[in-house]
Amino acid sequence: AEYMGHFLSVYFFFAMFNLEGRRFEAENVVDSCWLAEFSSAVADRRFPCLFDTLQSGGMMAHPAFVWALELPILMRLMAGVPPGAVHRSEDLHLHRPVRAGDRLHTVGTVVSVKGRELTTRFETVDAAGEPVATSWKGTQLPRLPDGEAHCFSSCVPSEIPPTIPCRRADERRAPRAAVALPVAAARRYRECSGVFDPTEEVTCCPSSLLHGAAVVACAVTALLRIHMINPTAVRRVCVGRFAAAVEPPATLAVPSTVAPNGAVRFDVMLPSGKPALDNCVLEHSSQAKL
Repeated sequence: AEYMGHFLSVYFFFAMFNLEGRRFEAENVVDSCWLAEFSSAVADRRFPCLFDTLQSGGMMAHPAFVWALELPILMRLMAGVPPGAVHRSEDLHLHRPVRAGDRLHTVGTVVSVKGRELTTRFETVDAAGEPVATSWKGTQLPRLPDGEAHCFSSCVPSEIPPTIPCRRADERRAPRAAVALPVAAARRYRECSGVFDPTEEVTCCPSSLLHGAAVVACAVTALLRIHMINPTAVRRVCVGRFAAAVEPPATLAVPSTVAPNGAVRFDVMLPSGKPALDNCVLEHSSQAKL
């Protein structure tokens, strides 16, 4: 048993040491059926642009839809990592909305491994090579079986993701939004997004828990409704910290404030009053209101 534990420690050490620089890519043709199914899991029909197949230019995607393209690639990037990794942060920048009929090419790269902190970058472009979305994900790697936290320092400069805007004293408090999650919310998200429990293999996340990306997507929907923001106007969704898991059924509170430039800062609170998401920001084009 002692020998096997040492063997696993060495195996996982080299597996994680070789993470930096990993790169995988995938191509997807986005159809209206996929977009509508995704939106049905995280939004409602008060946003016709997310469900209307007859609108000019084609059906629009929910701002969080890009994560459905990225998560399968993330699983490939994390191959060889032992169970116990934790999704810590997310920063999505949308250069334009995704539409039905788009042929999208997504590339995921591990850009930094520092200690147990891993950063991945995802870039999505359309058939013409024009940028559609760029995102960064922060993941905390598990401790090795011997209980020690090994440090993996890069020999090349690591990429630093964009910083989260600092909280301002002149932010205006907004009405508190709410997200009501039915008991089947986790299963519904897996089936509608096309991402079947991407967390189970790496994080040992029970299937009853709602994936973190789905929690963010539902919170964004609630904020779009409260602040009367057109979903196609969203330009950035940033999560400073995934603080706790969410197990439906549950009703989550989404308190928010609005900066003078229109950016919405928000948290997502569990029924217990503890945060599920911490230090989050939603930026949008102010001229595109509902």
